[in-house]
Amino acid sequence: MFAKRFILVLISCMMLSTSSFGGELYQKFGVFDFKHENETDAYALTTKYIQDKEINIGIINDLKPIYEFSFYYSDENKLQGYGTYISSGLSKKINLTNSLFLLPSFSAGLYQDFDDGKDMGYPLEFKSEVELNFKILNSSIIGISYSHISNADIGDKNPGSDNILFNFRLSENF
Repeated sequence: MFAKRFILVLISCMMLSTSSFGGELYQKFGVFDFKHENETDAYALTTKYIQDKEINIGIINDLKPIYEFSFYYSDENKLQGYGTYISSGLSKKINLTNSLFLLPSFSAGLYQDFDDGKDMGYPLEFKSEVELNFKILNSSIIGISYSHISNADIGDKNPGSDNILFNFRLSENF
């Protein structure tokens, strides 16, 4: 019960922050946990918000805060399992060409499985991700991302998950 309320409060804060700060909000979809033994091959839907605010840490400049909410759903063999993951972290845009850029990021967050969703071993999970985006037309972006979510062996078990997601969005911030 506490976890559900905490997630609702965090989502509300994220949505309020999108209206009070500049940034970019977009959705990604794909496959959750496609690579591991006993993989779940669940559907993944993620909403990602990147703030315009820049943070500089030592020699690493132009980091941007990110907030994500992910929902995972599997209906294999009529067993319905799902999970949610909400996280916050930092990303850095790396321009490769005028129309191609990488967006690596690292975040920490809370994972909760429900019904027959994947047990990740601990509520605190860390996510490392690299997103490759390509600008098409004047203000459209198409992208693919690969991410790994893991609890860094702080839980009783650490199965981890590897995920592939796609996105298409209109963007003024390229």
